[in-house]
Amino acid sequence: MSLLFPWALAWASAVVGVVVLYMLRRREQQMHVSALFLWDRVPPDAMSRLARWLPRTDPILWAQVGVVLIMALMLAAPMLLQERPAGATAVVVDISLTLAPSGRLEEAQDAARRIMRESAGPWVLVGWGDPSQILVGPTEREEEFLAGVANLSYTLAARPPLAQALAVVPPQLDRVVVISGAPPEQPDVDVVALSPVENLRIEAFAVRAQPDGSGYQALVEVHNDTARYENVVVTVRDVAGGRSFRQAMLVPPLSSDVFVFPLWGFVGPAYVAELLPDDGFPYDNVRYYALDMPASLRIRWEGEQDRYLWAALQAAAAAERTEVPPWDLTVVVRTQLEVAPDGPCLLVEAGIPEAPRGELLPAGPWMAESDTLLQHVDHSPWAVTALHQISPPEDAIVPLWSGELPVIARWSVPEGPRVALSPEMARSNLPLTAGFPVLIRNALAWLLPSQDGRTVTVGRAVRLPTGTIVHTPRGAVDTVWIPVQPGLFEAEERGRRKYIAVNVPSVELAAPGATEQVPAEHVPRKTPMWPWVAGAALGLLMIEWALARRWGA
Repeated sequence: MSLLFPWALAWASAVVGVVVLYMLRRREQQMHVSALFLWDRVPPDAMSRLARWLPRTDPILWAQVGVVLIMALMLAAPMLLQERPAGATAVVVDISLTLAPSGRLEEAQDAARRIMRESAGPWVLVGWGDPSQILVGPTEREEEFLAGVANLSYTLAARPPLAQALAVVPPQLDRVVVISGAPPEQPDVDVVALSPVENLRIEAFAVRAQPDGSGYQALVEVHNDTARYENVVVTVRDVAGGRSFRQAMLVPPLSSDVFVFPLWGFVGPAYVAELLPDDGFPYDNVRYYALDMPASLRIRWEGEQDRYLWAALQAAAAAERTEVPPWDLTVVVRTQLEVAPDGPCLLVEAGIPEAPRGELLPAGPWMAESDTLLQHVDHSPWAVTALHQISPPEDAIVPLWSGELPVIARWSVPEGPRVALSPEMARSNLPLTAGFPVLIRNALAWLLPSQDGRTVTVGRAVRLPTGTIVHTPRGAVDTVWIPVQPGLFEAEERGRRKYIAVNVPSVELAAPGATEQVPAEHVPRKTPMWPWVAGAALGLLMIEWALARRWGA
């Protein structure tokens, strides 16, 4: 301990005045007695002259003397010397998604407070995120730094390289400490690694065409970051169609496995993959995927109405009829168009210039070939008595024949792909069979092939094409969009509604290894002690006041 103003101890001489005043207050008093001879038999006290000269004291005097001495010590400003790591310290906290697991935010805050208590200051609090920025400081006020630590929060965006966070640290600081749940290897900085997290995560999720061209498949890669086998369950859900696929698998520790879900027929515009069981880091248990196709099909209808065909179309996809272009699909029913439509076209007992409709002819024996249109379609229950004669182009593919008449045909021209169905629906059981909606779904899958849609990451700016509007919970965005939450968001582009998938960045939360701490030079730090001294003086004054009231002094 040291004194900031040693000369102030001279105020301790005021003790002499307190003692003198106390002695003056204790004067001899005359007492009236009945007789003096009674006092002759009392032996004299064996006290020394000094004891007789000094008046007898009581605790009130000692309390007053103690108050004077303590007040003199307080005026001298005593300081407590403490050894702490060298002065200016930058505390860099990883506020990215690695801080999201349960309890990690509180652990990082406790680590930041501990670093402050073990350092002399001043301090700087830096948030390592996107973007990295100084949150507090430089400051020598502990309460200001602690307030900044209490207000720490994480974001769902990916973290930039550590060099970007270190670039905002003032150069005059002596020490840099990085607090992270996934600490990188960085020389010349101290690293505080947060406790490891056992985590199951979806590493990748995509919808792709199957290699044999028979349809599509959803691929989900799951990684097990635990030290044991985990029985995980993955569910893939079609957002628009309502279909869901579920599969369980035992994943080895610290390894990955791939779940494959066949998606036959027409695929929807957006899918969600979900992983069970839940763990302490739920953000990577859900992934979103969007295809480059409209959220609902805008259909141009030509010819007669057919409620069975319309029901099959609605079962295959979210369909809506409209007279206003643009159209995603043209459906022609029991009529002959004089002008070929632009874009994909489904012909049901209908004809167009490149494939005119002919007369009705009796049906013959079935002959089928393997084809994508007949995937999962059982045509044996079909009872068809007559078919319209159609003449598709020579390069058309005919997977099903009735005698010498094409029953189903598909081909492509510069205007778009075509699928033709020739059976007479009114005098057949085809619309009532289980294979009819499957056939329509397969036809849509071929007419409207899907492509990879737009997938973005939380926190990354997206420049939207001209005329595109994205609907978010905070309102519509039409220029630059920075998503702050994962999910599937609807976008309007040239009259069509599409989905945009937003996912959190992939984060590895593996157990951190041992990190080497860079030793810091220790310097003494002076802590004022006057609050404790003032408290002691106040306590003695309260004791003196209580004794005076009790004894009536």
